[in-house]
Amino acid sequence: MSERPRVDPLAAAGFTEGAAAYERVRPEYPPAALDWLFSTLGLSADSRVLDLGAGTGKLTRGLVGRAGEVVAVEPLDAMRAELSRVLPGVEDLPGVAEAIPLEDASVAAVFSGEAFHWFSLEPALAEIRRVLVPRGGLAVLWNVPRWGGPWAREVGEAIERHRDTREHPWSHRPFGTFDEGMHGRADFTPVRTESFPNEHRYTAAGVVDQVASMSFIAALPEDARVAALAEVAGVLAAHGVEEAVLRWRCDAHVTVRVG
Repeated sequence: MSERPRVDPLAAAGFTEGAAAYERVRPEYPPAALDWLFSTLGLSADSRVLDLGAGTGKLTRGLVGRAGEVVAVEPLDAMRAELSRVLPGVEDLPGVAEAIPLEDASVAAVFSGEAFHWFSLEPALAEIRRVLVPRGGLAVLWNVPRWGGPWAREVGEAIERHRDTREHPWSHRPFGTFDEGMHGRADFTPVRTESFPNEHRYTAAGVVDQVASMSFIAALPEDARVAALAEVAGVLAAHGVEEAVLRWRCDAHVTVRVG
C-alpha cells in the first residue's frame, strides 16, 4: 500500500495556528475574476465544482451562487472548522490534492485559490484529471500583493527577517505564479491568464493580522511570532498608519483537460 499523502509540515503548523487570522483578513476574490472563469469554462448554475485546498472558504463563498453545487476539500481541521462556520451549507471534506475524496468524472471544474503551490504537481494533476469530466476545467487563482506606501517596504523587510525558513514545496518557485510544469502539456490546453484589481481597507491591526496569517510567520515558536508581529506593529505606528488600503492583483489562470 502506498504511503498516504501528507500535508507539508510548514503548512500544517502555520495554517492551524493562523486559521482564525486567515479568515478575518485574507482577501476574497474579485467577482470579475470568477465571472471570467465561469464564462471561459462554460460553467452555469447547474455545474458541480470543487474548491481544492479550500482553507477557510475565501474562494468557496464566491463559487456558491454561481455553481449549482460546490464541494470544498481541505486537509486541515482548523481551516475546515472556519469554513464550516462561515459556510454551513457547503459540503466540506478532509482531503489533499494528491488523493481527492471524490468519484471519477464527478466535477465540471476544479478551482484552487492560494493553494496550488502546496500541491505535489504530478500526483495532484493526475487526481484532478480523474475527478474532472471530459473537457473539464482547472482554474487557479492568486492574490499577488501590491501593497504601497512608505511603510510597506519596512513591513516586508520585517517579515523576511522573522519568517520560518524551513523548506517547503514552493521554496524554489516564484511566489504567486502558475507552476512552470503546467505549460506545454499534452493533457491540458495552453494556460490562459487574466488579471483583476482587488483592494480592501484595513485598520493597522488588520495589517498585522495579514502578516499573522502567513504560514511562515504563524508557524514560528510563540515568542518569535510575537516578536515578529510586534515589529510589524511598530513599523506601522512609526509611520502613523491607522488605516491602509491594501491592493492585490488577482491573477486567474485557466486550462482545460484534454481527452
